[in-house]
Amino acid sequence: MLTIPHLLTRRSFVAQTGQWLGGLALASSFPPARAGMAKNPKQLVAALYAAYASLDMEKLLACYAEDGWLEDATFHFKIEGKNKLREFFTSQCPFFLGVKFEIKTLLINGPYAISQHRQSGSVKQGLVPNAGPFQYAVEGISIIEFDREKVKRQTDFYDVLTFRKQSGQS
Repeated sequence: MLTIPHLLTRRSFVAQTGQWLGGLALASSFPPARAGMAKNPKQLVAALYAAYASLDMEKLLACYAEDGWLEDATFHFKIEGKNKLREFFTSQCPFFLGVKFEIKTLLINGPYAISQHRQSGSVKQGLVPNAGPFQYAVEGISIIEFDREKVKRQTDFYDVLTFRKQSGQS
């Protein structure tokens, strides 16, 4: 894990993190840390992924601020507010039979975390009648902003082509 207390330049960030994650850094801005920032983002990221892996909706919702939001650029959705997150997780959790996260790189800057990880598990084939579950394993990146120990914003990017191939959609 690489922890960067202060990003001096984007070029040094790219040099330290490599091409894939470094390219994301060039396209992203990192506002300065502010009051209310998370005390330990590393533990908060671990708790968030543990909540996802547990498939326990209440544990998962407890990680998010009341006005927090989750955006997934890969699957083209953005859910804002805890009530909408509850609706979303209620509709999606039954499809997942198991989820696991393996963090490969975790970058922390103030209240921000960027996680490069591998998500794997088993999911029901909800779109195809009478189809059985399938195993998946995809590479992803999450950009997370914390405020008062809760997720304020989370944006996920996943390898959709690999996921579609593993699900039989391509």
